[in-house]
Amino acid sequence: MAPEKAPAFQFYPKDFLTDRRVLRMPMAARGIYITLLCHAWMDGALPNDLGELALILGVPEKTVAASWPFVLPCFTERDGSLYQNRIEEEREKQAAYREKQSAKATAKWGESRQEVNSRKRSERLAHARSLGQHTAAEWQAMRSAYGRCLRCGAPESQLVGGACVKDHIIPIYVGGSDAIQNIQPMCRNCNSSKGSDQTDYRLTAPETRPEWLPDGAKTPAERLPNGAKTPAERLPNACSSSSSSSSSSSSEIPQPPSGAVSRSSVWAGMLPRDHRTHAACSPNQAWCIPEKVHTQLAARLAPKYGNDVSAAASALLTWYRTEWASLPLGTVIGDAFKFWGPRFDAAFASSVAVPQPSKPYICSHVPPCVDDVAHTARKMREKREVGA
Repeated sequence: MAPEKAPAFQFYPKDFLTDRRVLRMPMAARGIYITLLCHAWMDGALPNDLGELALILGVPEKTVAASWPFVLPCFTERDGSLYQNRIEEEREKQAAYREKQSAKATAKWGESRQEVNSRKRSERLAHARSLGQHTAAEWQAMRSAYGRCLRCGAPESQLVGGACVKDHIIPIYVGGSDAIQNIQPMCRNCNSSKGSDQTDYRLTAPETRPEWLPDGAKTPAERLPNGAKTPAERLPNACSSSSSSSSSSSSEIPQPPSGAVSRSSVWAGMLPRDHRTHAACSPNQAWCIPEKVHTQLAARLAPKYGNDVSAAASALLTWYRTEWASLPLGTVIGDAFKFWGPRFDAAFASSVAVPQPSKPYICSHVPPCVDDVAHTARKMREKREVGA
């Protein structure tokens, strides 16, 4: 019988201290004996070889050899291994006790927790497969096309086991199907930590094929909880500068593919409140310019326009639309300063004039602003607070 992995065994001090074999042992032999009892409980059997026992105990073989005549009588040799009879009796007693308690629980409450969970998993999987099934070839084709976790972006070659696992976008336990249209590749960490999140990350991946998406899928706007408006339309005074000025060029911006969007998020993972801190947003809401980044870039570009920050900000809005049109669908910006800074340098570094000495600035604010950049930023902040 395979040894049970119980965490502890009963130790009776009186029986141990009055055992004749233990009474004859020197203290070094007693330490070896107790340590071997622990290993016998965890492993079930001990090797009948002094060299291997010395490795287990972490002591020189000669130390084990000196104490072995006192310790060996406490063990029984069977099939080339050493067993301790009292340990085996305790193991069997614990196993019998667990079985007895399990039988009592089953008689009183019905199935055990493990049996109930196993049955529920089987029933849920059977229901999911009744709604739709995928083939091994479909899953392999999806894995090969993406080659990464769609949630965190980790390549399969860097994952434990070298492969992604199947993530059911609508979890099976809430009624999701087992069809390929409800499956996306994720690493084990992302799959186990997503909880009830139903975000379909395939919608932002350029490798996604039409046959992997649900039939007759609706647009993201139609799938939003209120079923009425896009995130930008539901936010008064949010990203108004970009929404009004970029409508003419919206056809040039990559639009999200049709399909289901999670109830727990909106396009590109942006929460509605996040857009209140953006100076500009792309028409598809996938890429946004935080106000802090916009203010910094406008200050750097202002010398080209005679230190007119407003003119520089307007020029940046036009440049943003050009950049958005060139970004591949699914581009993740991450750190906005690191993403837009190098692109700004490449586009404007050669044409930006050397900053001129600043003149004394007159401002109605109390305390007064130090320059035009600080004044513009302060006005934008005040306008946003009034709009909120």
